[in-house]
Amino acid sequence: MALVQRLEGNWFANNLGDADDAAAIALYLEEGELPRVRARRNRLTSNDIAVTIRGNGPIPRDAELDFGRPGDPGDNRFLCSGFRRGRRTGGHVVVEIPAEPGAILHLAGNQWGTLPLLIHRGPGRHRPVDVALDAQPGPIVDLGGAVSMNRSCVSE
Repeated sequence: MALVQRLEGNWFANNLGDADDAAAIALYLEEGELPRVRARRNRLTSNDIAVTIRGNGPIPRDAELDFGRPGDPGDNRFLCSGFRRGRRTGGHVVVEIPAEPGAILHLAGNQWGTLPLLIHRGPGRHRPVDVALDAQPGPIVDLGGAVSMNRSCVSE
């Protein structure tokens, strides 16, 4: 079975929870399913987590987690997620499950608050990051064509 989802032209803002884990877009991958997600021109602003990928199995090698590819940029805007007062563990994209070898998370051609992007691999995040790969091995992450909006967020 395949999950097919298109997310285009949405605005996700202020999705906040008590445990730093409220996500604007939450993808739950069931073992044995082949997810196909395409996201373009979305605005993800001031959430605990903009996008989280969770599940009960690894990300399949043939999964299509497409938030932008070379030649077909995502043009999604990631700004200020995980920067709430007193909160330190959120971020823009958080992958909580491991990936099969060769699995790719496509994040090409998106806009981010600032560059360079902060990427964290493994457990133990103590501050917001752009991409967190909490479980290892994580997917290959394609961040080509990243554009800075030159807007910083204050974490107090």
